[in-house]
Amino acid sequence: NGFTLSGQEPSNVNDVIQINGEGITVTIQDSSALKNGKITSTDNGTSPCVVRVLQGALILENGTITTEGLTVAAQGVFVGADASFTMLGGKVEATRGSGYSMAVNVRGNDAAFTMNGGEISCARGNAVSLGGNNTTFEMTHGEITGEGRDAVTSSGQNVDMDISGGSITSADGKNALVSGQNGSLTISGGTITGNAKNNEGRAIYVSDSGEGSDVS
Repeated sequence: NGFTLSGQEPSNVNDVIQINGEGITVTIQDSSALKNGKITSTDNGTSPCVVRVLQGALILENGTITTEGLTVAAQGVFVGADASFTMLGGKVEATRGSGYSMAVNVRGNDAAFTMNGGEISCARGNAVSLGGNNTTFEMTHGEITGEGRDAVTSSGQNVDMDISGGSITSADGKNALVSGQNGSLTISGGTITGNAKNNEGRAIYVSDSGEGSDVS
């Protein structure tokens, strides 16, 4: 409701919010007129994360999840095995002061990330990293911007990406979208923009390790 929620975990958990329960759904909604509420962290421990979804589901309707204030590599949202993150609006951002970070890290096997609106940005690292096996990424609306590393990258096995709208942009000479590891990539709409620099910065790159990937 326009306020800032900031946390520092005294143990080695290093999460501000942790969702860990099968069948649990947590919805983040800022009902203030300005929609300027924030969730952030002041915990510079090992691999800090603002919102970690180990089991269950996270829905972001509005408000901001941000790593601002952290001085180490961090994650805005982590999605674990069989968990899901749906973004309808709001923002997820990893700031430059956070080292090589990830705004959204979909790391668990069979995890799902759906983006139907909102903004994701990373000032130094991957805006969206799809590292789990058999994970899915669906994008219909919204904006993703990455600097320092590829904006959206897939390093897991059999990752399915379906993009029908929105925009993905690399701001400083890295790839906008990387597909690999025998997954599938379907693009039927939206805008994907690379920023060429030093022979890098493709809009779409299917990596050598992705032989057998299905691109349409």
